[in-house]
Formats: sequence, C-alpha cells, structure tokens
Amino acid sequence: MVEIFESPVEDLHVQFSNLKYVKLQTCVTRECVLAIIHLLNASPQIEIVSLQNIENVTSWEQLHEDERMRTSANMVEWSDLALSNQCMIHHRLKVLEIHSFIGCLNELKLLQMMLKNAAALEEMLIWTMKDEMTSGRKEHLINFKKMLLKTPRASSNVAISFFIESLKA
Repeated sequence: MVEIFESPVEDLHVQFSNLKYVKLQTCVTRECVLAIIHLLNASPQIEIVSLQNIENVTSWEQLHEDERMRTSANMVEWSDLALSNQCMIHHRLKVLEIHSFIGCLNELKLLQMMLKNAAALEEMLIWTMKDEMTSGRKEHLINFKKMLLKTPRASSNVAISFFIESLKA
C-alpha cells in the first residue's frame, strides 16, 4: 500500500521498476496530484492505476463552496504538470480508474494530463457518488464530461466511461 501525503516529493528518487498495478487512496489537492504524477513517472511498467478519492466532501453544495474558497496555491496548474509530460508518454498505462469522483478542477486537470500523455491508455473508468443529484450537480458533471471528451488524446483507442456508485452504508 502506498500512502500519498501532502508533502513535496520532487526530491524523492525512488524507482518502482516492476510495479504494474497500484491502488491509491488520496485526495485531489495540488500536492497529492503532483505526488501521483511523480509515482507514475517512477513506475515505467505501470498498466493499471486505481484512484480512490478520499476528499471529505459530503454534498455537491459543499464541493461548490470549497472550490470557490480554495486559494490558487491549492490548485494544480498546467505549469506544474509540464515537467512530467515527457515521462508519461513512455508509460504502459492501459487502465485508469477513479472512484468517488467529485468533479473538481484538480481531477479534471489530472485526467486531461493522463489523456494527453498516456499513449497506451485503453480505458478511463470514472465512478461518481450517487448523492443528492441536484440539477446543479448534474449540469456540472455534464460540463465536466464535455470538457474531458474534448481533450486531445495520445491514445486513439481510449474509451471513457462514467458510472454512478451507490453510497455504502
């Protein structure tokens, strides 16, 4: 099990040469997204990545308010991702799963970066929580999906699927 903490990982020089599958429980802060990218860059044989979002968001309204309150220091910027792009092209990543997807900007940027750089990607599977599906939440998810589908892709064979998962008791 790998835990991703909110701390800088740029100086970490670890190579996971034989890692083919990884399941991560993480949130989607800037530091966690950069740590995920660093882990992928250090894993040249990775084929399957499963992300479980553990962001403590209990409702669509809370997410919407949280995103407005976040400072730019907490948001992933494209300049943050620029250095990782060259390494990502060589990965053998075939499947990317994201569970408990909430639809925040950092998730969008991470998924767009994966689409643009993972040349072997075949499937992107996204599960969102079945919470109070208000009209605002539905509209947000539809817009998110549209932005993601417009993203240029390194793999011409990637299929993007969205699912709704029930809340677990």
